[in-house]
Amino acid sequence: RLNFAIQQTKRVFVITFLIAFFLSDFYVFRQEAIEYINAGNSYIVKKYVQFITRDTSPEAYRKNIIFPSSDCINPVQHRESKEGPVLLFGGSFTFGHQIPKEKTLHRVLAKYCSRPIYDRSYSGYSVNQMLYQLQDEAFYKIVPEPEYIIYTYIPDHIRRLYQPCMFSISQYYGAHYSMKKDKNGNYYLKHRKYPLFYDRFNFVARIIDIKPFDIANDYSRLFLKQHFIEAKKAVDKHWQNVKFIILVYYDDDTFYFEQIQEDLEKIGYIVIERNDLVPFKDKDIRYSLNENDGHPNDKAWDAIVPKLIEYLKKNYGYTL
Repeated sequence: RLNFAIQQTKRVFVITFLIAFFLSDFYVFRQEAIEYINAGNSYIVKKYVQFITRDTSPEAYRKNIIFPSSDCINPVQHRESKEGPVLLFGGSFTFGHQIPKEKTLHRVLAKYCSRPIYDRSYSGYSVNQMLYQLQDEAFYKIVPEPEYIIYTYIPDHIRRLYQPCMFSISQYYGAHYSMKKDKNGNYYLKHRKYPLFYDRFNFVARIIDIKPFDIANDYSRLFLKQHFIEAKKAVDKHWQNVKFIILVYYDDDTFYFEQIQEDLEKIGYIVIERNDLVPFKDKDIRYSLNENDGHPNDKAWDAIVPKLIEYLKKNYGYTL
């Protein structure tokens, strides 16, 4: 009976995989269609055509992430400033989620400093999208050398190294890596060349609730650390004397980052916990969208940014 059950389970998995492999685009569209219909949007047909005809090649992905819209490439404020720029990376906590643009980290930071600010974050991004940009030579022809880089890290970013938070390949699947060892036993990351397979695999994984990762194990922490190590190497190869800051936006239950923090600081990162700037209290309702959504609300960055500037000045002598 056990063998029969195993065989049946395998058969169901294979069938599910094959169906999902060919129909996942339509599933994604169905989800988007429901949202559009509920919103009363009359352009659903146009959206459908755009979705099924999108270019999902690695070349198209590179164009999307390396050459985004002009709002991302050019600073919104302080364009003429002679001070060293600030370069932002991260996901939706940096980019902004359900808050006005003027309340995002980019715009709030511009209120408190006179440096040009370049925002290369996007909702759903993680450390791998930052690394992907920093390893592309074209990136350094678009963005001038910054004095500061700020990456906003949240607990979910370690999961996204394995299983992105969106189904669509166009924005998320082109920047994934696997970890290898060289002949001397040193770890390095290898870029995955065939993202379409991972798109389909993760679709099936979500259907049957497979979690191909464990944030609590040593390998996952090493994998995360290696992304930061190679990002720092890429920056040091092109730019000198950049202050590379990791703003860790989390509460006490994400202990695993503390286990790699010392190693990151040894190679030159400045690691700052949001909890040391504006402590979490009462589920942090004051600065979160709501009790169930920890995204910064329209008050969060106005509270955090002045404390960040003060912290850098007091502890490192840096003037942001």
